[in-house]
Amino acid sequence: EQNKAVHEARYEEVRSSGVVAATLTAIEGTELTPEESLAESAWKLLTEPPTAKLSSVMLLSELYAPYQTHRGTTGRAEKRERRRYEVFLEIAGDTVLEQESVHKALDRYADKRQEQVSSASLKRELAMILACIRFTVKKHRLPIALSPPIIREGKPKPPRVLSDDEGKELLSLIAKPPVQGTWKEMAILLMLQTGCITTELQRLKADSLNLEAEIPYLHIYGETKTSSRERYVPLTVQVDRLRELKSELSDSEADSHGNTFALGKVFSGMDDSNVSHQLITVIRKVAPEAVAYSMRHTMKANGLARGIDTYSLALIGGWSGLVSSVMLGYGADSYASGPVMERLKGDLLKINSHLL
Repeated sequence: EQNKAVHEARYEEVRSSGVVAATLTAIEGTELTPEESLAESAWKLLTEPPTAKLSSVMLLSELYAPYQTHRGTTGRAEKRERRRYEVFLEIAGDTVLEQESVHKALDRYADKRQEQVSSASLKRELAMILACIRFTVKKHRLPIALSPPIIREGKPKPPRVLSDDEGKELLSLIAKPPVQGTWKEMAILLMLQTGCITTELQRLKADSLNLEAEIPYLHIYGETKTSSRERYVPLTVQVDRLRELKSELSDSEADSHGNTFALGKVFSGMDDSNVSHQLITVIRKVAPEAVAYSMRHTMKANGLARGIDTYSLALIGGWSGLVSSVMLGYGADSYASGPVMERLKGDLLKINSHLL
């Protein structure tokens, strides 16, 4: 009935035009000929531009769902992208899908985020946001040309390194309530002595934290930043406490994908920014301005200060820039046992000597 009313109104407007036959045919409900269908479509494009029609009803908040369906991302990757787009909307505000409005929203977001993150991080965020918007633009062939905001280039400030005294104070802090017995105690204990990062711990399966081996170790693998990040890292600090925490926190049953996580599925499913925020709250009680990533830089700095060679540091931290990636990965399957683990254990005892 609505379509009929539209056609009837248009018929009165274009009584003398060449599309009267097509309009009448549509009203009568009969099938259009190819010529009539073409005339009908041409008239609609002329009198009702798709940009105006779509922009009047589509908001930026409606773009993520079809983009995600097209991408097919799942799990933590999807959660990270969704949260990134939600933050964009929180800062920039929702608006219609129209070129000027979208560019103003992108500028508002960039101006705010430049105060909070490095230029490199902001570029990654904008790349995902623009990809989401461009998907709808391309899908509907909208005449909207998008360009990213201008970002002030600046060298990112390296994370603050913890002193030996701050490291010891942090260990004492996490051994007391309210941190004691939580995933935060276990995460900090692992990060401080191995240089691993939060996302690696969130993916850590229960059997990858082998505390019953002759040399207890942490096996990091999976969706690492580079293939070099896969590594076996001996554990040297408070291993007995780690056994207790693993017993308390690890999943007792596998999830729907057959996974059991070393720090529990609740921690594994948390948003990255939430994990970092909660760890920062603890760390800054002993080291102002430090962040969760500071523990990785601290481990490397301690290794260099204590004379550990770069190849050993690369094996422990997965830094491909220190040595050849090919060399780093060659023979990696044998690292979990034998002389290599003995060598790395000795190096980590030196690196973490202030924590023992």
